[in-house]
Amino acid sequence: MFEAAVFAAVFVAGTYNYLPISHTPYLFLLGWLMLIVRGKRWRDLGFRWPPHALSALALGGLAGIALSVHELVVLEPVVRSFTGTSPDLSLFKDLKGNLQATLFWVALSWVLAAFGEELVWRGYAMNRVAELFGGNTAAWILSTLAVNIVFGVAHEYQDVAGIIITAIGGMTYAVLYFLAGRNLAVPIMAHGMQNTCDFTFMYIGGIIPGI
Repeated sequence: MFEAAVFAAVFVAGTYNYLPISHTPYLFLLGWLMLIVRGKRWRDLGFRWPPHALSALALGGLAGIALSVHELVVLEPVVRSFTGTSPDLSLFKDLKGNLQATLFWVALSWVLAAFGEELVWRGYAMNRVAELFGGNTAAWILSTLAVNIVFGVAHEYQDVAGIIITAIGGMTYAVLYFLAGRNLAVPIMAHGMQNTCDFTFMYIGGIIPGI
């Protein structure tokens, strides 16, 4: 319970801008500390080279491109039809035609989102919640749903539409994690490539949900 309480406190502090940058680095350090206490490593959660690494990374990259296009063409219009709004991406409004800013956000997204969020949410949080509920199939289903809904809430600055789209995206990364044999390399690659595509479209004038 203490572990969950500290995780929740850091999450809330970051969500309401009481922490610099984002809550991801703090949650990562907290997760790392908890792993050390329990005698585990990140590789035990899937942060390791996958078998057939080049094929796995290529699959992750292609999945990321497909997810970016799917959000633009399918998911965002469907969510907008229910909520009446699109994700609030005003934070990135200055990226159009601004190569320096775009490259900055792409680099930052690989560190904080691709590596940071996948380690924290699909790696640490999903494994820990599943473990606490017994580690069986039902526990993993519960963990996948609960953790990725909270992951969506972590993007509340994008408003309701952004929360929904991000939660669905998180569950998609979870599916990739399972398909890869609980290896984080594929969802990391997919997450990074999806955000790279999104920022590229923003740079050339498009608005893509799900950052």
